[in-house]
Amino acid sequence: MRALHPSRIEAVRPRLINLVAEPVAGFTKRLDGGETVDIYAELASDLPLLVLARLVELPDAHAAVVKEFSRAALKLFCSPVDEPRQIHLADTAGRFHRVLRNFVTQAGGTVGELREHAREHGLHPDLPIGALFFLLVAGQETTSQFLTLLMHRLILEPHVLTTQVNVDDIVEEGLRLEPPIPTWRRVAAFDTFLNASLVPAGRSVILWLAKAGADVAGPGFAPGTRGSRRHLAFGAGAHRCVGAHLTRLEAAVVIDAMAPLLLRAQIVRAPRYQDNLSFRMPDCLMISF
Repeated sequence: MRALHPSRIEAVRPRLINLVAEPVAGFTKRLDGGETVDIYAELASDLPLLVLARLVELPDAHAAVVKEFSRAALKLFCSPVDEPRQIHLADTAGRFHRVLRNFVTQAGGTVGELREHAREHGLHPDLPIGALFFLLVAGQETTSQFLTLLMHRLILEPHVLTTQVNVDDIVEEGLRLEPPIPTWRRVAAFDTFLNASLVPAGRSVILWLAKAGADVAGPGFAPGTRGSRRHLAFGAGAHRCVGAHLTRLEAAVVIDAMAPLLLRAQIVRAPRYQDNLSFRMPDCLMISF
């Protein structure tokens, strides 16, 4: 939580703006020249990782291989794959786990603090490895997915960008209607009733996070609508996403910089992703003028 404290996240804003400005300038020149650009592969895919790596002080050499590992970990977690493919994905994730193990034993900063905390309190020495392993998936892949889904939605509904709407409201509306994690799983801790139906303690439950957002303020994309911030894109309670502030900042900076391009863009190939209960993993977002 200290690594992702709002004050530290706000401090990376200038770097984030610069990271976005350079590719956007290149996109404009190429699109004006009649080229097609994949704004997922060339912007949304790597941007969250570059920012998160700085916050957790991950060396550039390690950050360069995180993408391959994180996609493999997500596919292993939620995709319908056969046994040979499972073994291949597990090997990819395992290789990166070994990289993390070597890194954690000598890292300073946030990771070093976590390592010493585990040692002082008699916790398992693999705790920092597990925390970093999960953070490097959840902390950047989901944001890549959200940036892609939001830009796709805004190309389809350009009127949103032509009105005097606060960019933060656009981001919140995107989170409500285009969350990268549509559902999640929980177990009922005690007997409870939902609409007069008993959910007994111990019962497994699928929470339809995306539907909760749509039910609040309707299916249309209307930033600033009453209730539009009452979504569950980041979960709630003890399990609320610790990186919510970072995702909001990244999305606001990207939309602010990309808005002139999105207004002129037409979709050459829309994002495709496998249907599953956990993640929406788009493979591209190709546009032209």
